[in-house]
Amino acid sequence: MRSSISSSKSEIKVLAVLLCVLLAAEVSMRIFGPAFSLELRRTHEIPVNARTMAAAEGMRFVVLGNSLTNAGFDAAAFTKELAQSGVTPVHIQVRHFPGSGSCEWFHIFKHFFVDTARLPDVLILPFNITSVQDDFPVTIGRLVNFCDVNDIPGVLFNDFHDFGDRTEFLHAYASTSFANRDKVRQAVFDILIPHYHSGETAIHTASTTPIPDETSSLVAGSYQQLERLMLLARSHGVIVIAVPMPASQPYSIDAELIGIIQSTGSLYADARMEAGLTLDEFRDGIHMNRRGAGLFSRALARHLQAKLPHDVE
Repeated sequence: MRSSISSSKSEIKVLAVLLCVLLAAEVSMRIFGPAFSLELRRTHEIPVNARTMAAAEGMRFVVLGNSLTNAGFDAAAFTKELAQSGVTPVHIQVRHFPGSGSCEWFHIFKHFFVDTARLPDVLILPFNITSVQDDFPVTIGRLVNFCDVNDIPGVLFNDFHDFGDRTEFLHAYASTSFANRDKVRQAVFDILIPHYHSGETAIHTASTTPIPDETSSLVAGSYQQLERLMLLARSHGVIVIAVPMPASQPYSIDAELIGIIQSTGSLYADARMEAGLTLDEFRDGIHMNRRGAGLFSRALARHLQAKLPHDVE
């Protein structure tokens, strides 16, 4: 009997210690999370920049995308080119999250711009061959940063159709340490293993992102997430511009996708050929280098000059 009681007490002590460790990890992550993650710091910057942009005069742009936007959109070159046509002043907030797609872009735009009534005049959506399809993977631990409690029912029933994904989302929403477990792991490995993050990113990009060839097209699929985002922005009077990003090899775009973009009242702006890019402007099959980003961004600005209003207050 005494042995059984002693064993139970030991188990309770172990559980109590474990609970304290988990609580300490949760509190630490909520307080010091941005120190572990560039993505969290970027997320925390969005509402700050949105307030500044909302108070600014001139044309306000928000650009949402993934690593292709980071590599291929040069905000300074884009702004300078627009200014030459009289579109000035221009304020641009560029938000890019690696591996993100239209589902996450929808929640970023809704949470930080629509729900706060800090709307831009123009929303630019650079996209690649897969990121606008509904089956594009969602980073659940990151998605919770773009949602509040009122968004949970919509996320569970509109964004996820798998019980495991729904359970993971609820767990990640309730626990910051769980949601950001991969970021903590990455931060630790970055300290212990030189160049770990850059190597992991290169391997992930090479293994998950197809390089289109000149005969390929965006595989026909469902684009409801993208359509939902565009309709939301258009319903608030925001000009939406969908921009296919260049790749090292030419590729065509699904005609159904173009039709959906145009049916929402959004603009389809394909400036890939106008940019005149060569293989020298790419650092890999899909990501432009700095020179390529400048050439493409200036070409995109010229492409849009006649389609943008010049008298936005």
